[in-house]
Amino acid sequence: MKLRNVKLGKNGFCGPAAISAVTGLNTDKAADLLREAGAGGRRRRSSTGHRVDITGTYSHHLARAFRAAGYRMKGRRDLLKATRWRSRQGGYVETAYGDVAYREPHWVSAGETLGQWCERTEDDRFESGAIYLLACGNHWVLIQKNRFVCGQVRTVTNIWAKGVHRRAQVQEVYEISIRD
Repeated sequence: MKLRNVKLGKNGFCGPAAISAVTGLNTDKAADLLREAGAGGRRRRSSTGHRVDITGTYSHHLARAFRAAGYRMKGRRDLLKATRWRSRQGGYVETAYGDVAYREPHWVSAGETLGQWCERTEDDRFESGAIYLLACGNHWVLIQKNRFVCGQVRTVTNIWAKGVHRRAQVQEVYEISIRD
């Protein structure tokens, strides 16, 4: 599996861009997968009948969309440095681990930045070669070895390049793989 450039359609936000960078679909088709997964809320069409852009996605939306595209999104809590409890939606959120979305306590990083995470996990990332999906600063980014792509950068670049927001706080980490 290889990280790809984002194939930009009309919907270039970070959720569809993350799916595009892994699957090779353009962002419009990725947005359709997210709509089928429940992202976008009740307003799926504007008053003129056009589709509404998918702007805000949660991990369970991405997990369902990846599953529909033939990929698996596995939570990697072990790659978060220090975690703390954060209550959301009554203490539980729907989170994707394996092939099933579960309602479970939500754990988040305790302040580690993307740059610090990249330095700390460098050996693990190069050894495994896996694609990691990170929630950083309310934005989805993808990292494989020392390569980085997101909906803002759109082309695969080095993690230490100028456009990468390395000071964003890492909130969640997932590993993307092909489903068996």
